[in-house]
Amino acid sequence: MLFSSSLLEGNVVLDVAACLRENFKGNTPLHVAAEVGNFGIVELLYDHLSDERPMPWRVQNSKGDTPLHVALTHDNVKIARFLLEKDSDLALIVNNSNEAPLHLAIKQHVNYSESESIMAKVKNPINEGGADLTIESAPQENMSSMIELLVEKASKVTCWPDANGLTPLHRVASLITPYNILFTVFILDRCPQSAEVCDNSGKSIIHLLINKITNYPDAKNLLNIEEIYALRNYQDNQGNTPLHIAAQNVDSVMVRVLLESSAKLNINNADGISAACIIQQQDMLQILRKRQLTIGEIEAVDTANVTFLTERMRTLGIEKKNLLSKDTEGRNILHRLMRIRKESHVNPEDFVNFIELALEIFPSLISQADKNGDTPIHILVRNSPNTRIYVASRVEDNKQYNHSDEGTGDSDRLPYGCVVLTLKESNILSLCLKKCNESILRIEDEAKHKGHCFDSPWLVQNVEGNTPLHESLKSDENIKLVELLLNYNKESISVTNKDNETPLHLFATRIVGK
Repeated sequence: MLFSSSLLEGNVVLDVAACLRENFKGNTPLHVAAEVGNFGIVELLYDHLSDERPMPWRVQNSKGDTPLHVALTHDNVKIARFLLEKDSDLALIVNNSNEAPLHLAIKQHVNYSESESIMAKVKNPINEGGADLTIESAPQENMSSMIELLVEKASKVTCWPDANGLTPLHRVASLITPYNILFTVFILDRCPQSAEVCDNSGKSIIHLLINKITNYPDAKNLLNIEEIYALRNYQDNQGNTPLHIAAQNVDSVMVRVLLESSAKLNINNADGISAACIIQQQDMLQILRKRQLTIGEIEAVDTANVTFLTERMRTLGIEKKNLLSKDTEGRNILHRLMRIRKESHVNPEDFVNFIELALEIFPSLISQADKNGDTPIHILVRNSPNTRIYVASRVEDNKQYNHSDEGTGDSDRLPYGCVVLTLKESNILSLCLKKCNESILRIEDEAKHKGHCFDSPWLVQNVEGNTPLHESLKSDENIKLVELLLNYNKESISVTNKDNETPLHLFATRIVGK
């Protein structure tokens, strides 16, 4: 950097022409610095050339890219932000592919999102021979904030199609959830008219989001946006409405939301086929008849708010069968409730009582499998007994239960009137498993008296072929649940999964003495 400063600031005489000279790719030194991420050189070049006209940072290379385009393409967000803040009109320059910097930022975000998804999985500890392996990645500048800045600087660009007919709003549809939803809302808030632009095939943003949003609440909120709602019956070049596309792709979430938003069933496409006809052909009616969990119910389940759920059940009434509702992953209320999140606020007694009440009303809940083949019992036994939860209690109980926080300062941050318990200390997992067993015994007894067959939930295998006993043995910490499972059903000890492993194979990997 000392050499660079000397070169540019007087020790070596260098004319402006040398700083602007292009290489065989049409790149100036500023392009090159933006590509390799050399922020110091970019800053020095800018300071040295800031009085030149035409502006050197607006020079386009053989691809029509400015240094801002180049910086975004190579994920050098710090440089991109620096250039944009120096000259906001850079956001309006398009390259030879009719791409403005915003197009490229979103394209780069697609790659970043995919990498982020992979790294999220890889970062989890990998057990190899008893050793925990983790991978650390270097912190990155946030491309999301760059996209927001580009939209703020030049919102009209969101209406500009590139050489492939895609606007930045169209490209946002290719992002993974939740980014596709967040940026759609952000762009429409700044430039509502961008929703009116279609791609080369006549598809609107809502057409392009089909099969991209699997969460019912997210899809519902999207259709509540005025500009999106107005497109619900819009036909593409083939005459297909969003409902046609959703039905063709068996996207039950969007079909449901579109129908709830008064999308028309009887509009024919260019082939004379209506969405109603496709829905029937795809045999989606049975799926659509099933009630789905509402946003409030999902939030209540995920936060273990059994008070809300109990009141909800009383309000709707048993005849409404709200407990049989499922989310888009096929999970019923017990599936979601059995996954107890770290630092949830839980009243153990109320929690267990709600599980008991739900199983008394609808015993079949315990046998239902989600898209992964998991029953609520599979989910329950995956919980780590060391997961910490907040339990409302008397102040003096803090001294008894918060001993593990001594010296950490964690106890100072406790919600008022709460103590910290592990799931093991609260005994929730064992109590819930016992309630499941009591329900299963009642179902077995009833089936026996009626002469019906009954497939025991203890023996249900998920997509990996694992029974609940298999799942409980994946951790060294669930020994009490393992003992209960063996006590409730001894047949599961001989069941093999898709790796041809019995529970004994998994038990053999446990650390001796645990």
